[in-house]
Amino acid sequence: MTASADDNWLDGRAIVCQSCQLPLWRVVRSPFYDSWLFYCERCPKRAEVSYYDNAVTAIQHALATGGDSVPLQSERMYREIERRLAPCDCGGRFRLSAGRRCHGCHAVALAAPAADELDLWPHWPGSDFSDPTPEQEKEWREFELVYIRSDGLWRREP
Repeated sequence: MTASADDNWLDGRAIVCQSCQLPLWRVVRSPFYDSWLFYCERCPKRAEVSYYDNAVTAIQHALATGGDSVPLQSERMYREIERRLAPCDCGGRFRLSAGRRCHGCHAVALAAPAADELDLWPHWPGSDFSDPTPEQEKEWREFELVYIRSDGLWRREP
């Protein structure tokens, strides 16, 4: 498969961590992705929160006052989701606008606010725009298991 300019509509780019020189991939968050990635403020882990999560729906309804709805994509929603997310395993808090941290050395590789609309992923040589090999798919799944929390997202309310 040959890559064209249209293949990079999310402006994916290889970057290098300035602290440890690890190859990373930064990409504009897709408008078609039905989840947010809230990044830990202290380590490279992130919480994947679906727009359709029951807790998100409950938050949106709780914030609605006087019959006015609260847009899903709004600062009020983001702040309330952040407040209700369980802490990261490292003790940090998940924030939509946290700096994106290197998976190797944990240094900030993309700082907020410039990183707010960007996501940060591992960059494996030869993986820019081609279909992944079975080995790359396995590495991706292993990365997701370590760095992306999609279960046990919410604090227990007293």
